[in-house]
Amino acid sequence: MPRTEIYSSFAARFISPEKAKFASEAEIQNAEAKLNIRFPRSFRAFISEFGAPFTPGILAMVVDQSVSLPALQQFLHITEVAEATFTYRSGGMPDDLVCIASDAMGNMFCFSKNDLALELDDAPVYFFDHDFPGDASEELEIYPAFDAFLLSYIDNIK
Repeated sequence: MPRTEIYSSFAARFISPEKAKFASEAEIQNAEAKLNIRFPRSFRAFISEFGAPFTPGILAMVVDQSVSLPALQQFLHITEVAEATFTYRSGGMPDDLVCIASDAMGNMFCFSKNDLALELDDAPVYFFDHDFPGDASEELEIYPAFDAFLLSYIDNIK
């Protein structure tokens, strides 16, 4: 499925109709400078078009359908990414992770600075569970790419 179709399908099915605050190129560049990283083109394209969407219905769908997916709830606005990343790092999140979204329990979906250093078109998405800082399971690559992350919801939630 083409990237634009993945994004529009995800938006139509899961994003709350409340107006999301979109990310400007200047805001994206500012966050990248604060974190000394470059986001993948996939993520930049998504937040430029859809901003920081709120996806409250995913939790109910995951529970009702007994789907084995993390309950994505909120993408961070690009202006919140650096602060959230530094805050979670101070609470035990590995220093190589960069927060991009949260689940309903406050756990984070992240990119790895190691992957971002490669300046890829798309990058793996990791999950950080704040209840287990310091545990070997605290950082888990759950999707091989950001597009695959969104596609997993489209494909698995009816």
